[in-house]
Amino acid sequence: MGQPGPDGRLRYVVNVGTGRSDPANPFLPSQVADSVQNARDRGWVPGTPGPPFQLDQSEGFISKKR
Repeated sequence: MGQPGPDGRLRYVVNVGTGRSDPANPFLPSQVADSVQNARDRGWVPGTPGPPFQLDQSEGFISKKR
């Protein structure tokens, strides 16, 4: 199910595993956009109640945009 945000409205979550733990190697906005699109391609529907959608991109994840 969605998780309530500070304003009480439900937020629907995608958990993205990247295998990255080095803060010097940030997750770029273009990679966030790619991850959202990838999650949608794999069945995540924003606004639909349910548990957090798990998306593992830890192996060989390279953003199409830089």
